[in-house]
Amino acid sequence: MLSIADSTFIPEAVIKGMEERAEMKDLRFDMFKKLNDMKISMAYIEWYKKECRKVKIGYYDRFKTQHAFPSSEFDIKIKNHKLELNRYWKSVVEEVEKKPQSDISILKRRFIFSGNNYRRMIEPLDIAEYYLEGGKEYRTSGRSRQYVMLEKWFGMELIEKERCKNRDLSDLLTFDSCFWAEVEDSLIVINQLNTTVGMSDDAREALTRKLVKFKEYVWEMIRKREVSPEIFLEKSSFMKWWKEYKKIKGYNSTPSYFTEYMNTGNYESYGKSQ
Repeated sequence: MLSIADSTFIPEAVIKGMEERAEMKDLRFDMFKKLNDMKISMAYIEWYKKECRKVKIGYYDRFKTQHAFPSSEFDIKIKNHKLELNRYWKSVVEEVEKKPQSDISILKRRFIFSGNNYRRMIEPLDIAEYYLEGGKEYRTSGRSRQYVMLEKWFGMELIEKERCKNRDLSDLLTFDSCFWAEVEDSLIVINQLNTTVGMSDDAREALTRKLVKFKEYVWEMIRKREVSPEIFLEKSSFMKWWKEYKKIKGYNSTPSYFTEYMNTGNYESYGKSQ
């Protein structure tokens, strides 16, 4: 049998192609092997999410609260698992992008779904860090490339997203992994409206339109059952936004499906099996 290095009988271009295929085979094997290790880190964070819910706080808000001064060894471990997962998926995306001729085919379906689960679970924690450090407009200014590409590749699968109305959503990960960034940006708008002195009517109206746009965005996700029930926990950043929004707009603002849904408390049954 001829070896890859035997260029006497095999053209150089063929040798190169064989070497690249061998390299890609090794890469896929290594990626799959490490993926199994990453599932352990994901399991820790899934457990963290469930434990947070037991004390009536979403894992996003728990992580945001504990980020600067972790109160337990478990909180510190979660940060380490997050870092490990980010390193792995960043390297996966970088390797895929080095091989444009293979594109997402080298990820295969197993990687697509694992990567999407990682994006929905971990990106909110990166968002928490980003805004704690004074960031804003995360979606356009702070988002890491691995999230952008994993979302793009998953979208290419053309998978039906809308949830069955009979399904319990207790463990649902919000479909838009940038949801909390939208919440934080809308809280920044609230703060500007509450604290800026001498704001012109035009400037105030422009900021108010941003709040309305966010409200419409949230309602669309609620309607499609694409958001986690955790957003409605009493201490969540989203509920903080809602309380502040009511103060600005008042109960007598233009009625909408969203405001009626929230004012009547219908959100309390969101995500429960019917």
